[in-house]
Amino acid sequence: WMPYDFERNGQWPFRFYNASDEPWPQDYHCAMDIDSCYPKAIISYERLKDPITGPHELMKVASVLRGIDNITVMPDDGIDCIWHETWVKNPHPNNDDRDKNGLPRTAYNFTLTQMYVIEEKLVEY
Repeated sequence: WMPYDFERNGQWPFRFYNASDEPWPQDYHCAMDIDSCYPKAIISYERLKDPITGPHELMKVASVLRGIDNITVMPDDGIDCIWHETWVKNPHPNNDDRDKNGLPRTAYNFTLTQMYVIEEKLVEY
């Protein structure tokens, strides 16, 4: 993690951890709130909203939820139908700019000292 370019994840100048970085630092919630900090499934938002791959991505989520007590998940053939009803027939299908009513990025003029404080808080949690 190279500091102060908060717009990039895994891209230069940041990098993802690799085997030579082990043991990797662990998130607080991973250490204290979760039994196992390994992914049960990996999904992609882009694949989830795609008409071809979307139902399969949603089935991955359903497969993970099926093993949890007190959660009822419908069969996979129903998930395909639900995906099409909610994504394809949605009256607002493309909502990728969800913060369009928010302040523009240029409105956030943090000083370097403020950025250090923000980074400390992020690392702390």
